[in-house]
This record gives sequence, C-alpha cells and structure tokens, in this order.
Amino acid sequence: MNLILSYVQKHGVWISLVTTIAVVYLVGFLGLLGDWWFEDDTVHAHYVLQHSNPFAYFFDREAIKAFTMGRVFTPLLALSFWVDMLLFQKQSWFAYLHQVSVAVLVVGLIFLTLSQWVDNGLAAGGALLWMLLPSTICVFEFLATRHYLEGLAFSLFAVLSAHQANALKNLKRWIFLACLFCFLAALCKEIYVTSTFLLIAVMFVWNRHWSALLAVMVTGGIYAGFRILMIGLGPQGLGDLQATREYFPEFLQSVPFLFTGSNWGYIVLPFFFVLALLVSLTGRLSWRWFLAWALNLAIILMTLFPVSHQLYASRMQLGTWYRVAFLLNSFLLFSCLWTWHLVFQDLKSKWVRSMSSIVFFLGCLLAFWPGGSATRDAWDGRKEAYFKDATFYLENPDKLLYSRLPAPWFLVGVHQLYCPERDPHFITWRMFYRGVLERLDSYPYVWEASEGTYRINPELHRLIFLNTLDGTLPLDRPRPQSGDP
Repeated sequence: MNLILSYVQKHGVWISLVTTIAVVYLVGFLGLLGDWWFEDDTVHAHYVLQHSNPFAYFFDREAIKAFTMGRVFTPLLALSFWVDMLLFQKQSWFAYLHQVSVAVLVVGLIFLTLSQWVDNGLAAGGALLWMLLPSTICVFEFLATRHYLEGLAFSLFAVLSAHQANALKNLKRWIFLACLFCFLAALCKEIYVTSTFLLIAVMFVWNRHWSALLAVMVTGGIYAGFRILMIGLGPQGLGDLQATREYFPEFLQSVPFLFTGSNWGYIVLPFFFVLALLVSLTGRLSWRWFLAWALNLAIILMTLFPVSHQLYASRMQLGTWYRVAFLLNSFLLFSCLWTWHLVFQDLKSKWVRSMSSIVFFLGCLLAFWPGGSATRDAWDGRKEAYFKDATFYLENPDKLLYSRLPAPWFLVGVHQLYCPERDPHFITWRMFYRGVLERLDSYPYVWEASEGTYRINPELHRLIFLNTLDGTLPLDRPRPQSGDP
C-alpha cells in the first residue's frame, strides 16, 4: 500500500488525468452504466444466488462444476458476481458500476506500471490507447469477462511488487506480494497462469534474484495442485483440435487485423516490427530483451491455440470471441510502446521526447479509432437485441417467444432471475428439444422479433414442431420441399 501511495504522490496529476479520461470514456463513449445483462451474465447472476456461500466457488467440486461445467477454474469470477448480487441483487447498473470501477483501476495500474520504464506522457498515452483496442472494449462491455480485467489488475500488482523486490534486493515482503498477486491472477483467469508467472519469473531471472524465482515456482506448483484437486486434469473445452491446427496459420496471419479491428493493423504492426529491427541494429535492444519478448509472445500464442479457430472465424464480427485476444493485443501494444521509447530514450531534449509521445499517441489513435468505434457500435446493437428479447419475454407471460439470440441460455437465466414462479414460455433456436413440444402444446402461436417489433409467425409453430420431431437444428430451419433432394 505504501508503494502505491508513493506512486500516486509522485504521479498524482497524470493519474488523475488518465483515470478521469477513462471514466468519461467508459460512461460516455461506451455508455456502460445504461446497459443491461448480456449472454452469460444472467446465468452467472442466478448461479451465485443459488450458491450463496462464496467458499463453495473455491472448494466445492459440484459448485465449481455447476459454474463452468468443470472446464476451467475461475473462482474469483464467481466471487465478483457474488459481490454484485449481495449488494444490489438483480440490478444490472450496479454490476456495470463494478465493471467501470475495475476498468478504471486497471487503466491507472497500466499507467503506473509503464511509468516505471518510460516517460509519463508515453505511459499515459499507452494506457489510454489500450482502452480503444477492440479486445479491450469487448472485455469492458461483457460483464462475464470481468475476470480478464481483475486478473490483469492482479498481474500488474505482481509486476509492481516484483519491480520493488528487485530494486530493494531480497525484501521478503515484496516477493511474497508478487507471488500472492500471481496466485490471485491465476484464480481469476487461467491465461494468467502462464503469462503472469512467466513474466514475474523473467523479471527475477533478469536480476539474478534466485530466491525470489524459487518462490514464484513454488507458488505456481501450489496453484497447479489446487486446480488439479478441484477440477482434475484433461483437455476440457478444447473444441475441434483438427480444425484448430488447420486454421492456426490463417489465424496468425490475421493477428494484425485482430489487433486494431481493421486493416490498419497491417500497417501498424509491420511498422513497429521494422522499427524494432532498426533499434536492435543500434545495440539498444539486447538479445536478452528479444529472447524474453519472444518467450512471452510464444506462451501467449500457445494459450490462444485451442480457441484460435473460433477467433479467426468470427474476426469480422468484432464480437464476444475478441475477448480471447485480450492478453495478446495488450502485449503487442505495450511492445510497440516500448519500441518507440527505445528510439527516443537517449535524447536530452525533454521537449523532443514529449513531442515523440504525442506523435505516438496521435498516430496510434488514428489507427485504432475505426476498429474501436466499430466494435462499440457492434456491441450496442448486440446488447439491444438481447434487451428487447428479455423485455418482451418478461412483459408478455401469455405469449410464446421464439428467440434467435446467439446465446440460447440467456433467456434461461432471465427466467430464473426474474420470473421463476411461472412456467417458461420461450423457445430458443437450440434447446436440445427438451420441453419444446410441451410449450408448443400450451400456446397456439409463436412470436418472434421481426423488423424492429414482435409479431406472430403463423408458419413457425408447425416448423418448430416438425424440426423437433426429427432433430433438426436450428429449430426454425426451413423444411425441404417435396421433390427436393
């Protein structure tokens, strides 16, 4: 805490500026406080209401399996939703206020962390540009991905603690804090198991701080044992590995687009790559720096491999899969920033260095803005569709709703949260046929969203009935006409 307070006193003006802009951006540009639940949010909210003991998220195998189907171990995400439900229960505005608070904290921590190695102006620019990355906007918009933010916050605390431990040499308190924050980051999201532990280990190896390195390794072993004890081993949730291997080269080629959410990425990343090569020729970038950078990049790409097919296939939609590029894009942005810093770090003129920071910020802003604004617009449209379906469902208990929302479990969560006392009166495009025929028998008509309103589709009732009988998905798939093959 004293470390943070000293940083705040030293950089108070800059922190105030960066966090104020972050609040305006999150509340004004993204409009988060006016949003409602989306996709997994309702299911998570209902889960924590059903499992009110927060210790169950860490130590109860059945409760853990109910939350993630046993695929991943993210107890701090459940705990985060538990706080929302404990304080304001079903009020989505408070969950988004929680989201905004965590996001502002992360932006401030990014600035504090970067300012340990680069000028304040460049650090501030990097923190602000990070908010405009499509993958970052995806995480901001999606309450169910708050653990990405909280994990990054713990990771940055770990970096600051490790930096302090290296500066003071063998200060056990800072080593302990670095290990603790690594452990907490891993409990948030498993992408931080490799990336954060590896980064902290590299920092200690770089400074030949072997006792601290041993502490990090022991902490990693404790986490691994804890995770295995709770959910076991096995490649759960890896999906179609054959398709993943087939498309992974295409995924790597699409990384520049994923970085900016537009074709600007094919200009930005090659530019900084060439700049880094030129810097290395001057001797400012040692082989140790390059090795550490390449190792971290390789580990991040390895964590992306199981889901790279889905991310590549949906890259043009700027949708929910962009969340998995969160860590990769953050790493690439900070790598670009560090390269720019190396170019101008030896200049004696403070004015020239300041101008270089402005040029970096404005140039990247020009490249990031199209993808960032398009991502914001895509999420606004997506959330509006979910809100409309939920509103119609809750306000019309006498009507059977057919929902084409991409997340068929969303209305399940809405029903469980807001009207569990009445029989479900919705059918989603993928219900695995359970309860479909019973609901069709109870209602003579099916309502659907059409051209901005909700209306009866006379043919949909029969179509869903026939598709349910022969196991056709989606349930509104047109039937072959007589004579068709």
